[in-house]
Amino acid sequence: NQALIDRAKNLLREIEAPEDIKGLIDIASSEIYKLKNGLLIVGRNFLLDERRKTLFVFNKPQARELILKYIGR
Repeated sequence: NQALIDRAKNLLREIEAPEDIKGLIDIASSEIYKLKNGLLIVGRNFLLDERRKTLFVFNKPQARELILKYIGR
């Protein structure tokens, strides 16, 4: 849904992170989950949590599952 993609892109703009890191984030090809307390965007190498306004970037795929457990999603 384009509205969710636009909302996720706006969220990414709001987060304080280096621009070169933000440039590596591909929102369009990620999985976007609409939860009761905000969006959760799950990409190949990142997690973007709207509730916490937090961007997690990682280089190992198994880190995604650990981070999801950590943030309680």
